[in-house]
Amino acid sequence: MEPSVLLDRLDGLVRDGTAYAVMIIDEDHRIVWHNHRFSADVGRPGEGLCGMSCWESLGDAAMHPGCPAAAAREEGSPTAGIFDFGRRLFVFTCIPLGDGYTAKLHQFLGTAAMGGWQVVSPLEKQTAESGRDRGPAV
Repeated sequence: MEPSVLLDRLDGLVRDGTAYAVMIIDEDHRIVWHNHRFSADVGRPGEGLCGMSCWESLGDAAMHPGCPAAAAREEGSPTAGIFDFGRRLFVFTCIPLGDGYTAKLHQFLGTAAMGGWQVVSPLEKQTAESGRDRGPAV
């Protein structure tokens, strides 16, 4: 099968929300677009989500400390991480789209975590992995 056909399928699956909930936010963290899965995951009707801040859509009153979407936009590179909501994990990737917009892809998983935010940028991951490869300093 041609890679272009596979990429078209993948694009549709991501956008249509069969695997990931997706939202696009502006520089003020207001939702400008989201797929159906995002609406279902946060338990809110889709019409009311656009214009709402991403943290409000999750039922919170303020931006999360160490906001991964802000970090992705400011650094110009994707961030990924996990947040423990207690009864479920919020596993996400934030991708800067330019002009102040960021795409946020996530899944909720029903597994307990050790707690807190863990944001990992590709650079930090690469640095950690290369440090591991070198072995202990002598």
